[in-house]
Amino acid sequence: MRKIRSLLLVMGILIIGSISHGEEGMSSLARIANVGGYFDTEWVIDNGSNTFKAHRFILHASSQLHDRLFFNSEVEFEYGALVNAGEDNGEIKIEQAWLDYELGGDFYFRGGIMVMPFGHVNVYHDSDLRDTTNRPIYAKYIVPSTWVDTGFGFHGLWEPNDVWVLSYEAYVLNGLVEKKSDGSTAISSSKGIRDTRPNFKADNNENMAYVGHLDISPCLGLNIGTSFYSGVYDDLNTQNLSMLGFDLFWKKGPGEILAEWASISLDQTSTEPAAMNGYYIEGRYHFFPQFLKNTFLADGLDNPVFTIFARAGAVDMDTSTTGTNDRKQYTFGFNYRPIETVVFKAEYEINDTETISDNDNVFIASIAVGF
Repeated sequence: MRKIRSLLLVMGILIIGSISHGEEGMSSLARIANVGGYFDTEWVIDNGSNTFKAHRFILHASSQLHDRLFFNSEVEFEYGALVNAGEDNGEIKIEQAWLDYELGGDFYFRGGIMVMPFGHVNVYHDSDLRDTTNRPIYAKYIVPSTWVDTGFGFHGLWEPNDVWVLSYEAYVLNGLVEKKSDGSTAISSSKGIRDTRPNFKADNNENMAYVGHLDISPCLGLNIGTSFYSGVYDDLNTQNLSMLGFDLFWKKGPGEILAEWASISLDQTSTEPAAMNGYYIEGRYHFFPQFLKNTFLADGLDNPVFTIFARAGAVDMDTSTTGTNDRKQYTFGFNYRPIETVVFKAEYEINDTETISDNDNVFIASIAVGF
């Protein structure tokens, strides 16, 4: 608890400092500094438990230092984050701390701790943005969300005409790692590459990794993207890991479709699979029944919305074998948003896992608030 108070005090001092040392002419407090975040609380019922989970509390702090200089940060507290209590699973971690420097013409330098621009859900992972409580199974084992790393690179936007929009990001970074903090292997056919996410103290080898994303919007409501990653991940500086992904978001009227697919290729070792892949596709429909307009669900609210959704996904964590540790997941549910940043969710998740006896189906209800 002392660490949490100290961290909040430091963030407050930094924010006040940025206000008092802002450039002349920046009289607007909102332009100089901003604090926000989100939180979620979940109710989970599965085969072996019935419990509430105080999952995440996130603080964002950002500052427009100059018309061309912008700083952004994100600190996450998981499960109460009582990290010194000894009996809890809490965690405090920095998920973002980066500086943008506009070089001109919608072209920016970015450096620091960054969310990796691989696919859609890893970038737009905030609980109040997602319609579902749980992220897709793909985002747990194949693209290990929330995946962050430290490095630098460039991003920008190009509009060749009045309709088409192209956005891009490309960064150099330390990269994924071979071993967990306890020294055990981080890659397996049961957990994919989830445990390869790095710390920010030092690279485990002498080679940098590379990640990038290109998004194309040929018309309003349609985004098509592709992502890549490549880097040496082992301590001996000999084994390479490469990833290729595609994502699609389509919106027409009240309906939306979101889909992602990604594959992983690794240099073969005796204990690690050589290739993995995974995908998901999610459909959503937004509405609000007319007969509820005069109830508490709409009273005084500008645009309350219900959403029904369904998602199917699967991962294959060793493509050289059939059925071994393959996992499928199906999710169905609905949510209610009184305003855009507050959402009440309920969903049922069906898990189908080959050769592993953890096929627990789960009911999940949650509250997520962005502020």
